[in-house]
Amino acid sequence: MQEHNGTDYMLFQQFLRAEQLGVRLEIVGGLPIGPRFYLSQAVKDVVVFDPDTLLVLHVRRDGASRQISPVVLGLECGCVVNV
Repeated sequence: MQEHNGTDYMLFQQFLRAEQLGVRLEIVGGLPIGPRFYLSQAVKDVVVFDPDTLLVLHVRRDGASRQISPVVLGLECGCVVNV
């Protein structure tokens, strides 16, 4: 069985909080389609995290930003997420 660290638990807790607020979060392995596809499907924020480099890509209709984790992102819905 794979051992999980505290980061996994914190991510799980953020998903639960988002769900309670009616925000849909999804983990997509490898991102085969790309952020623009999700934006075209009425997703307001696409957040891509690379655990190897700690790169965080936050894409919205009005642009994109690249940051290094840990980072706090403000989402269009008014929620804040720690990545």
